[in-house]
Amino acid sequence: MSSSCRQILDDVRVFPPLTFSEDFAYYGEHVPTFFGMLYAGGPSLGHNYSLHDPHATLEESAMPYGSAAFCQCALRWLENHAND
Repeated sequence: MSSSCRQILDDVRVFPPLTFSEDFAYYGEHVPTFFGMLYAGGPSLGHNYSLHDPHATLEESAMPYGSAAFCQCALRWLENHAND
């Protein structure tokens, strides 16, 4: 998936699998999964609250890049599994 993301994004970093506190990790026990994080702001850009805080804000300009990377990954997966 990282190579697909790199076709869209300039800075892609791959980390070992992490579960954080997301229930999403349980899905990966049953089906192949991909969990991507898109940096969409932080304190240096005036976004001072974490993602799940009701006061959270983000750089909306990041959303088209995240959407494009997600679509690119989906298209590559479909191409690679067309005959499954």
